[in-house]
Amino acid sequence: MYRDPLPSELDSPVFTAIWDVIKSWDINVPNEYVGYCSATGNHVAAILDALKLVDYQNTSTNKPSAPVCSWCGKSGFRD
Repeated sequence: MYRDPLPSELDSPVFTAIWDVIKSWDINVPNEYVGYCSATGNHVAAILDALKLVDYQNTSTNKPSAPVCSWCGKSGFRD
């Protein structure tokens, strides 16, 4: 399951912008659960993690190794 958003993320304008877009969505994630559910802060946290991963992959390859994503298990994102 997706991680809970961090307190610092809840106050972030990026978190708020994503939440404002998805809060009315019904979301289906077949690898995580069966059926649809309303969007939650956990979905926003997953999006934030994915954006960090993309941001990290688009930077110099000389970066030190990064932590592993808490929900997908991929490495390469930064806090």
